[in-house]
Amino acid sequence: MLIATPQTRLEVGHALEIQGLKRTGDEKNLVGWAAMNPRHPRNWSNSRKVYDVSILIILEFYTTAVSTSGATAARNAQKHFGIDETLSVFLYVSTYLLAQGIGSIALPPYSECYGRKKLYVGSTAVYSIFCVLISAAELPGAGAVGRLITGFLSAVPTFVINGSIQDMFDAKEHTWLPLLYMAMSNLGVAMGPVMGAYITAAWGWKWVFYVAAIVTGILTVLLLTIRESRPTVLLTREVRHLRHITGDYSLQALNPDRVPDIRSFARNFAFRPVQLLFTEPIIAAVSIVCGISTGLVYLFTDILPGVYESFGLTSTQASLPFLALGFGFLPNIGSHGQSHPPCMCIILQQWYRSS
Repeated sequence: MLIATPQTRLEVGHALEIQGLKRTGDEKNLVGWAAMNPRHPRNWSNSRKVYDVSILIILEFYTTAVSTSGATAARNAQKHFGIDETLSVFLYVSTYLLAQGIGSIALPPYSECYGRKKLYVGSTAVYSIFCVLISAAELPGAGAVGRLITGFLSAVPTFVINGSIQDMFDAKEHTWLPLLYMAMSNLGVAMGPVMGAYITAAWGWKWVFYVAAIVTGILTVLLLTIRESRPTVLLTREVRHLRHITGDYSLQALNPDRVPDIRSFARNFAFRPVQLLFTEPIIAAVSIVCGISTGLVYLFTDILPGVYESFGLTSTQASLPFLALGFGFLPNIGSHGQSHPPCMCIILQQWYRSS
């Protein structure tokens, strides 16, 4: 919480001490965080960190579950709209995943410029609105647009959460927390077909997205209660207040984030991942493994329920074997030590190291 502005100007050194800041670098006008500033995200209380991260992990869990429930919606939308099966799968499954891939490149950089919280709140609110559009759509094209937009926005919890964890936790804690988040994400993959099957059986396939709209709407409200965690964004606010109470407008935040122009964005966030893919063997290997395994999971969500139903199972019973995907990740938690971070973390660490 920022210090209230007094009526008189404060001496810069005294104001720095009050706000928990310090001069840094060779230039006297550069201001950075003091070591134990309680407003720095890594110095927040454990309860605050757990609360914020828990909401983000729940958001990631649910949006992932909505992604794999698309196969259930596709099978029912095919009958409802009288369209081809392949077209239905493309409209309700492929569009979501393709848009998520694009969003994973376009959205995370802007969380570092404008802050994490705004992106979380805004994307989740719009996600909820478009889930209603998917449910209310009377044309398959309108439903596809909704899936396209929600898939694009689902990249925010999936990829930005790594930045939030890095903001709040040190290197040792940062090794284990992504593993927990990946476990919940895998559980979301497994729960999607089950959730879709049971909701469809009870209320109809469109309620898969009505329920998604309700849940993400509630999460939007909860996201309003989390704190901004991007340290450079918070430091910029602190320095802006410092300039105001001291009258010294030469003071500048250390390493402030800047919105990338088109050329910088293309170089750092579009071309660099491709460069790493072809120049770093470990990234190429992990990407291939992750890509194939993810593709198989979504293929199974479309194919296997029909196979199980041919054995005499009901649609809800046919979805239950997918739970094995979620539970199968649990041994991974015990087998991975600090030197074995999840595959996504390997990719991110290599990317940040090359930046």
